[in-house]
Amino acid sequence: MAHYTPKERLASPPVEEFGFPYPPYLIQGQLMQELFQVLELGKVGIFESPTGTGKSLTLTCAALTWLAQHEALVERELLQRIGQVEKELAKLDKESEQATDWLGVQGRFQVQREELRQLKHLMELLEKREQQLKEIKDRVKQNKRRRVKQVQQLREKDMSSSDSDSDHETSDKPEDSPEDRYRSVQIFFCSRTHSQLAQIVSELRKTSHHCWVRCISLGSRSSVRIPKCEP
Repeated sequence: MAHYTPKERLASPPVEEFGFPYPPYLIQGQLMQELFQVLELGKVGIFESPTGTGKSLTLTCAALTWLAQHEALVERELLQRIGQVEKELAKLDKESEQATDWLGVQGRFQVQREELRQLKHLMELLEKREQQLKEIKDRVKQNKRRRVKQVQQLREKDMSSSDSDSDHETSDKPEDSPEDRYRSVQIFFCSRTHSQLAQIVSELRKTSHHCWVRCISLGSRSSVRIPKCEP
């Protein structure tokens, strides 16, 4: 899958910009800023915090704030680099008309043109992914409205509501090959208990990140399997 690593480094934002739903304690603000830098530098962080200090909410806000700023930086750098390479190509084109080392100029021209092709391909894949996410959100909204309407109709007929197949509709479009997809950054929040995973989803809804982030709770097979009936 296609991927882009920014050259610029992100600095930890002020505590007020982490989307924390309440005025954070000092220890919460410090943890969010430290975790932000751990993610930015690609390091491993080991943190300890007392019980009741809001670790789940703190970790969630820090990780998602970094993710939002990272994705914005990727798009910004791609656009900036595309503009720079286009200017460099225009400059080389003028130099080739008067250059004595024509082969050298053409060699640099080919290198720059290939970089521009790769950058534009990445940008196209990124825009395609954003469009696909928008279509998914639109389908979800349509299915919700359809389900509400069906439930209202069933209530009017004095019938019990049932599951609708429209909730599970998927696109009939063929899947893209791995080379034709942009590999975005994903965040995995692991826990020993399923109740804590459910708590993370609940805490996420309290933050300002809930309007753009997509999440799913994955449980172990033992928690969802159907027990065998004894003969």
